[in-house]
Amino acid sequence: MFEKFTPLLTGATLADPKEEFKNSKRFEKYRMSSRALFIPAGFTWNYLPLKEITRFKKVTRLITSDNGVCPFSMEAPGIRIHYRDAEDLIEVEKDKNAEAMLLLIAEGSGLEPA
Repeated sequence: MFEKFTPLLTGATLADPKEEFKNSKRFEKYRMSSRALFIPAGFTWNYLPLKEITRFKKVTRLITSDNGVCPFSMEAPGIRIHYRDAEDLIEVEKDKNAEAMLLLIAEGSGLEPA
């Protein structure tokens, strides 16, 4: 079932994304290996080779609910990544997952967090 892998960027492919996926670690809804970040896309996976990342940093995002009975807001960690002419926010709920993902991105991209 979830074995279709599509590159997020045209021309930025891996030699064997299926094998890379098998060797990846799970971080909440994402998966990461030493070479790629896998992002769920319905019944498929989009992947971004880490060498394509040009800049990244840890951010704090705000989760809010305007529920009439019990409105709330809370802070949650995230990672903002920049690649080519685009950027994405990797949304995680646990700080330890964000830290582990930052280390893998730094190793795979050869960059330091901004």
